[in-house]
Amino acid sequence: MKQERDDPMKIDDRQTVSIAVREILNTREVRQGLSFLVPELLRIWADKSHLKNKITGPLERLVVSGISPDTPGQYPSLFADPGAIRQLSTALPQVLAAGSDALHTLGSTVEEMSPQDQEALLAHLLSANAWGGIGQLITALLRTLSKIHEHNPDYLTRCLEPGFRQFMEGVDFGELREFLDTSSDDIAAFAKMANDVIWQYPAKLVLALSVIPDVANALIEILRESLVRFNNTSPDIVADILMSLLRKVDGGNLGRSVNEILELVRSIHTGSALIGDPGIPKFFHDLSALLEDASRHIDGGLLAKARVALSEDREVIAGVTVNILKENPDLWLKQLERYSDMMNPGIRSKSNRLSALDEFPDDDLADAVDTGLSDIDMQEVAEIANLFAAMVNRVHSLKPELVKQLATQLSGSLDLFEVKEAAERLIDDVGDAFTPIGRAILPQAIKTICRMMAPADDEYENEMTEARDMLRSVLMGEEATL
Repeated sequence: MKQERDDPMKIDDRQTVSIAVREILNTREVRQGLSFLVPELLRIWADKSHLKNKITGPLERLVVSGISPDTPGQYPSLFADPGAIRQLSTALPQVLAAGSDALHTLGSTVEEMSPQDQEALLAHLLSANAWGGIGQLITALLRTLSKIHEHNPDYLTRCLEPGFRQFMEGVDFGELREFLDTSSDDIAAFAKMANDVIWQYPAKLVLALSVIPDVANALIEILRESLVRFNNTSPDIVADILMSLLRKVDGGNLGRSVNEILELVRSIHTGSALIGDPGIPKFFHDLSALLEDASRHIDGGLLAKARVALSEDREVIAGVTVNILKENPDLWLKQLERYSDMMNPGIRSKSNRLSALDEFPDDDLADAVDTGLSDIDMQEVAEIANLFAAMVNRVHSLKPELVKQLATQLSGSLDLFEVKEAAERLIDDVGDAFTPIGRAILPQAIKTICRMMAPADDEYENEMTEARDMLRSVLMGEEATL
């Protein structure tokens, strides 16, 4: 009784496995192998014993004649019998586990073989006719699953659910969380140890990293070859393939997923406000703490040097690009030729959006604009202007000649002849065309400026009086006094 309790395999399972083993032994391939294996086993058993060797000869002939693969009528097709397959299904997990161990041992043994033997073995394996059978097996399995899914759509889910449930029940995520909490120092130590060991063998590290370009080149080659095949195919076929893929995308599910993402963002924002202090969301507090902690450990000088290095690298990239364009002018000229074609779709898109707004009902449009613009914090906008003006005044008070020096350097570096000629041509070319626009706009602009310059009782009247006198002198052709 104790033996039955300790035995993990039930009596019915053992009987099923026995039947399956018997069926396997009756196959031609297994009998053929046994006809070579059994004599060797008998010889090993006999070894140097004279008595055993006397018995081995007749016994070998008897056994071999009984299991000879040439005996007619003894070899049912095992895998063509559904009943045998059902019997084998019970033993398959144990068979697969044993097969996995055997393959692992085989791989370790192959590693120790000579290169010539390895090449011969792999050549036999890789060129074997079994690959076609493997492909057909995969196809048959996929076809079988498709047929099962026709009347049992959640078949795989139900089959995998018990194992997955046992996995979830067996894993203690609390222990996992505690392990992660308590192992941060160990993980850091492991990372240090791993790097210490790796950097003790720099040649191996270089060789390992040298694989990356080869993998990248292989992926690029695969991509290039695939694109070549697409480009060599008729455009309508390529477009139909891509459009068929696009049509299979579930637009409704995509929209619902977007809704869930938007709701998640809103929930996080609302929850942050609820769990935070009044007026200070929790996200602001946690993000501030994170960035403050990080900023204390950032080397400001190193950050500045890195940004300078990146700027100089961008300059190098720009210089290389310019040199390439000089050597291959078509790359630039062809884009200039099609510049309008590249810009027009964006212009038409903006026009279409504005046209759509123009077709909205007046009341709805006005209410939407009023609601959207009325909540703009204009005080903060004004504060930005105030801070910018204060910064300009502060810099000017500390370095009064700075802006003037920069402006003088810019003005002195300009080619006044070229600037004058370009301005004259642009003004002449654009002025005539824009005359109707100017005549439509300038009257109101001048009236507004005149109202601004009109006398008024405020703190700016003295400066405005000087400005009116200077403008009058200029218009009358008199010498203007500052």
